[in-house]
Amino acid sequence: MLDTERYCGGEDAEETHPIYKMKLYIKRNLAEELTLESLAELVHLHPQYVSRLFKQKTGLTLMDYIIQIRLEKAMPNLPPYQFQHSLF
Repeated sequence: MLDTERYCGGEDAEETHPIYKMKLYIKRNLAEELTLESLAELVHLHPQYVSRLFKQKTGLTLMDYIIQIRLEKAMPNLPPYQFQHSLF
């Protein structure tokens, strides 16, 4: 009951929400092996519940979100793509 109240209201509601905690952890630990099980353990929830909740709140699966964040971080390090015109 207290967890529900904490997640639903108050000034720190966003910071205590499990999705917020997982997203923050993911961004800080991109180089680590990130699994559904380890993230569920982080927020003390069942992995299946975490999976459904994450998809419901973000529109992405947890693994799709991790891939997206890793790609966003890698993009600035890639050389700019240059179009080469070839004549056939």
